[in-house]
Amino acid sequence: MGMSMVIGAGVFCVLVVLLVTLASIAVGRRNRRRADRLRGWARENGWTVTPHPEVNWAARLPGGNRDGIAVAVSGRVRGRPVSVAEYLVTDAQVTSVPDGMGGTTSSTAPADHFYAVAVAVLAQPLPSISVEPRGPMSRMARAVIGPGESATGNPAFDRAFRIRTSDPGAVPRWCTPQVMEAHLRGQIPAWSVHGAELLIYEPGRLDPAAIPARIAPVTYLADLLDQSAAR
Repeated sequence: MGMSMVIGAGVFCVLVVLLVTLASIAVGRRNRRRADRLRGWARENGWTVTPHPEVNWAARLPGGNRDGIAVAVSGRVRGRPVSVAEYLVTDAQVTSVPDGMGGTTSSTAPADHFYAVAVAVLAQPLPSISVEPRGPMSRMARAVIGPGESATGNPAFDRAFRIRTSDPGAVPRWCTPQVMEAHLRGQIPAWSVHGAELLIYEPGRLDPAAIPARIAPVTYLADLLDQSAAR
């Protein structure tokens, strides 16, 4: 009986190793196919692919992983330099399960989070800006302490979005009615500007078929910001 259990345990271990190996091979094949599609899209559109580019704007993404840009695809849209990229950040994910005695047992494991990123170069630099949807805590804080010095005066926008900027006095100049309407319609995700670099990001992988859809919001917002800066 003891020998049977040992043999059974050995077979189980072999099966686990085999399954992990097969899963790893499958992931590798999918990644290679996706990389081939990215290169194909770039070749067809006259853009360039750069694996693991060294860029400063990665520090402005969730987690601030400066080495987290797996690949970037760069080109021009109506003369404007634009890049789309995939960003990876790994953090700790805590899982709690019942312990059978009325309590819970927690375990921590690494969790990967992917973001699709788009970057466009503006015609001229702006103050440092970030605009992001408010979470529950931010909405509660706004209700208690008020809208703050960077508020726009548009109640619907100020309830839904939070602005951080190095120059609150310049908010009316760039946060035009067109910019606010685009946010409220859901056309623009979270974004930030540092110098002349406009960056937007959303959770997800960089799918070659979706590159035009990733480009559209950043170029649309860049056009709006350039128009407001030219006034």
